[in-house]
Amino acid sequence: AAAPVAVDTFLESSQVQAGAPVDVNCQGFDTYGNVIEEQSEETALAIDHLFEVHHGLQEEFVVRGTIVGSYSVACTIGPEVVDETPETLIIVPGVAADSTTTVTPATLYPTETGTVSCSYTDLYGNLLTDVPSTISILPESSDPEVMNGITLEADQVSAIKQGRYFVFCSTPGFYAGDETPAE
Repeated sequence: AAAPVAVDTFLESSQVQAGAPVDVNCQGFDTYGNVIEEQSEETALAIDHLFEVHHGLQEEFVVRGTIVGSYSVACTIGPEVVDETPETLIIVPGVAADSTTTVTPATLYPTETGTVSCSYTDLYGNLLTDVPSTISILPESSDPEVMNGITLEADQVSAIKQGRYFVFCSTPGFYAGDETPAE
């Protein structure tokens, strides 16, 4: 078999959600531009150290990235032959997995209004934007909402009765409820 002098990188997909696997294949070429059918044992990937890299079954490699960003992926054959036109793999946030609720100011007096903000991250801590939110308020006491005078309009919250209230965000259809609601 001829010695490889060039290599190309092929990605199954150029954009995936954080944590999703991506197949990567490498194709070596000899001096005359002929495809080398049997890949060298020295075939490897030049990729950011943040990625998990595994040898595949039907594909050369399977990579998995968890941090949002744009990354270069290049096949190599030994130290000398490196893909001169690496592929770009874009990692985007996954589905909402966690939410954080903040009420500003944190302490309110009866009839004062506070602003509720919700932020969401995926399973790997990547921040998501434009996530539809549902805000819920529960009083620490067992009194009905009417007794507490709780009002919630858009992201503005207030109560008439002094007490401790738990405010938390969630997004419909996802397990992203806040485990530590704002008080």
